[in-house]
Amino acid sequence: MAEDEGKGRLDKLQMFEGREIRSVWVEEEEDWYFSVVDVVGVCRKAPIRGTIGKFSSTV
Repeated sequence: MAEDEGKGRLDKLQMFEGREIRSVWVEEEEDWYFSVVDVVGVCRKAPIRGTIGKFSSTV
């Protein structure tokens, strides 16, 4: 977990069904943002970080 005090952000790994999901809390907006890649990977029950990374770097 890392906190960027200058920007009011808190980076954190959340656990869901035993899998890590990257997330960021933005203090000014009072909202959590989650990695779509990680959430889809949990829903598919398959790791897709490498697959998406290759796809997004190609696009």
